[in-house]
Amino acid sequence: MMRLIGIVWTSCIWAFSSVPVLAGPILVELYTSQGCSSCPPADRFLTELAKQDDVIALGMHVDYWDYIGWKDEFAIAEFTPRQAAYNMRLMSPYRLVTPQIILHGVAQFAGGRIRGVPEEIESLQRQPEPVEFIVKRAGERLTIRLEPKEQGREVCTAGCSIYLAEITPEATIKIERGENRGRTILYTNVVDSWKRAATWNGQEKKQLSGQVDPSAVLVAVLQEGRTGPIVAVRQVD
Repeated sequence: MMRLIGIVWTSCIWAFSSVPVLAGPILVELYTSQGCSSCPPADRFLTELAKQDDVIALGMHVDYWDYIGWKDEFAIAEFTPRQAAYNMRLMSPYRLVTPQIILHGVAQFAGGRIRGVPEEIESLQRQPEPVEFIVKRAGERLTIRLEPKEQGREVCTAGCSIYLAEITPEATIKIERGENRGRTILYTNVVDSWKRAATWNGQEKKQLSGQVDPSAVLVAVLQEGRTGPIVAVRQVD
């Protein structure tokens, strides 16, 4: 499991090289469950999306279908209020539904209606990131640097959250009970741990660092508020 300890803010000044203002990867959050018979096609779709260099695709397993016969071993209870908050903010007709894709915190696609996802990803890729979000790991030390690309611009009007996700890149599960009984399903980029590591006011250069498991596969997410639009997302090297 991910260990993140001793997070500290510093006010270090550093120089960024001059780079074009381009869009970064797009975050795909798939809310899914091993107990949901409608989810396997979406799970396969996530596997395909995860192959794209310009997408970071995460499997967010929920626990609210566990009661119907099969307990999802990957489920994290925190994902239920996170999904509900998204649906309220995005004025979705749903509160909780699986499968559901939340795309970069700004769009939702529920059930089998995923045909528009590639086009929405392409549209989001034309929008430049407003921040330098540099995430580096050296052994157990993780360092994150942040700076608005436009001086004086407030990146997050409600403040930013910095989340760290630890993921399992691939897992194959044989479902023995419930709606998917008898199926063997491949799951991709399963989120095993989701931690709000720090906050940022979105206005000034900041650097933070902490200790993590050097063998963990990590994703860093910069998000407005707790469940607002995604500002930037990085796979941790």
